Amino acid sequence: MQERRLTRGLSIAFGLIVLVAASGTATTTAGAATSPISGVAREELVPIESVVLARYFSGGFHWVTTGVVSNAFLLPPGHEEEPLGSIPTAGLGFVPLYGCLAGPSHFLSLSATCEGSTVIRIEGYIAPVATGLYSTELFRCRVPANNDHFASLDPNCEGQHVEGPLGFISPLVALTRYQSPAAGRHLTAAGGASPSYHAEGPLGDGLASPGGPTLPLYSCLAGLATTFTSDSPTCEGNTVLGRTAQVYGASGVNRMPLYRCFKNGDFFDTLSVACEGSGVTPQGILGYLEQPILV
Repeated sequence: MQERRLTRGLSIAFGLIVLVAASGTATTTAGAATSPISGVAREELVPIESVVLARYFSGGFHWVTTGVVSNAFLLPPGHEEEPLGSIPTAGLGFVPLYGCLAGPSHFLSLSATCEGSTVIRIEGYIAPVATGLYSTELFRCRVPANNDHFASLDPNCEGQHVEGPLGFISPLVALTRYQSPAAGRHLTAAGGASPSYHAEGPLGDGLASPGGPTLPLYSCLAGLATTFTSDSPTCEGNTVLGRTAQVYGASGVNRMPLYRCFKNGDFFDTLSVACEGSGVTPQGILGYLEQPILV
């Protein structure tokens, strides 16, 4: 099957400084305020290169991965359901999380042999116990009707069969703005976009899972090609592509407003209150992102 490759952007998650010190990486941090997300002092945190673990659905089977998915999981009825969180790309004392395949069913495993099935890749590394910001537990689940495997943050596996915990991941996901020069369109995503888009830069950090004073942002499609971000669960009467991330609904320490703007048929998201220039129609604040720690 031909694959539509995703350019999966690297995001920044955070861990306790002792974890990165063990890897020999020298870093510095700025500010002593408490992180609104974690409750951990920001001066105790350092950036760790990580990737977003996202969940896709083809209409019959799920695929949870940090990597590339096939067209069946991207084109209708296939779609990205949501990001689950972030995991480091290096060990840091964590354990490898493997992407596996058994027949049509993709699944995650801690087994280097994928429990006797086909090993696809190491997706990243997962904390065996809650450590710093790696405090969100991830569970492996199965749909009994067709043996479809998926991963969930719900310990009850959303009403399906619980196969057990996999470990702990970071709830942080970095939102990145992408642009397609050929189409003249922008989109905002947690993790990646199709190869016709290039990353213009990070916007800030949101959360993968609902909770606390947050609200969901959705990836939307108007017509055949116009993508935009919305806080409306119906995408303001348009097509809902998936949930992008959770953002804060109010300002606070180390939070930045995310604005939606419109120009020449193109929607884009920005941190600029002036929407980056003239001839642009501001469309208001979508929510608030946490400012990444400076290094």
